[in-house]
Amino acid sequence: MIGGKILSASDKAVFDALSQKNVTNLELRELFLSRGILVSKDTSRKQLALHFSRLPHDYFDYQKLASIFSSPNQREKMTSTRVKTEIPMSTFESSAHELKADLEKSGAAIRVFSAKGSRLDIEVKYQKLNFNKSEFRQVVNRVATISIQKDGEEFTIHSPHNDDAREWIQKLIRIVSEKSGENLSLDDIRLPPGFVAKEKSDFFNRLIKSMPGYRVHDVSDVYIANPRIEAEEDDNDTIVEVHITKASLKGQGVLLSDELKTLEKKGFYISKMIWASRTIETDSDLYEFEAQFSSPEDCSGFTYLPRGFYKHQDSGSFGTSRNNFTTNEEQRLGRLIEKTARETLYAMIGEQNAQIEVAMP
Repeated sequence: MIGGKILSASDKAVFDALSQKNVTNLELRELFLSRGILVSKDTSRKQLALHFSRLPHDYFDYQKLASIFSSPNQREKMTSTRVKTEIPMSTFESSAHELKADLEKSGAAIRVFSAKGSRLDIEVKYQKLNFNKSEFRQVVNRVATISIQKDGEEFTIHSPHNDDAREWIQKLIRIVSEKSGENLSLDDIRLPPGFVAKEKSDFFNRLIKSMPGYRVHDVSDVYIANPRIEAEEDDNDTIVEVHITKASLKGQGVLLSDELKTLEKKGFYISKMIWASRTIETDSDLYEFEAQFSSPEDCSGFTYLPRGFYKHQDSGSFGTSRNNFTTNEEQRLGRLIEKTARETLYAMIGEQNAQIEVAMP
């Protein structure tokens, strides 16, 4: 059962599942053994699948098959928002417990824990339904951690970049607003609509070069966008349909490539970048990062992800296998990207405002 809905698989779904190679012979025999049935190695898989699918099935049979077909949780991109207020952290904590009680009604498992009054974490273990997948892949177990960090007169909220986490954050802010009497609003990282294509690309160029303690080694992937404009008509009233809205460049030294420069002259701007950096240490590992606007049309939905690192070798080169960061290191680096991105944005907005003031008579 999930969210008040009872899930059950049809006989055909069980037969189709047991016919697949994902289910090993050992797992198939264990399913029969749980019913007190011994099967011969000579019996074909099709016969076994057909026989078992005709038996009554219970919750534990469903869970067993679902665990076999379940995919490992993928690392989600992170995002952040900020709230400017002098409301104490204790109000956020009490509001988090109200949110916890509300989410538990839908079957989610919630943990709320704080660290020294300056940070609050809300861990949500929940399930998502996807009816477009086969019966034993429809339920996906997910874990989302919403981290609230007090930073002077602001609270920075980090979370996975998905609709569920965003909804919970908005609900949390509504509860805090009701408790405090303040009308709080979320301040996301997004580029102003007045930024031209060059400024949008400069945001990423400045971001990767401004991360304190790190120096850029290479940029391997650049995704560029050129949103569709209103269709133009020629003298024969024929609509010109040719317009490329997105493109990607991969390789080494992508930022220095003539291909990127040519596309930027045509109005394309960077919407996503994957780059590698090293610390100032001589024998530093190679750290790989990612940042993007999930909505490149209006440069909103800023997300980031510390992807992993390549170990430095004695020969001076780097390993070929990417290693994952620890949870704490991933969180630390994610916060560093977020802080640098926000400082970069503020600096660019300040420069733009200064130019406007100089231009005014």
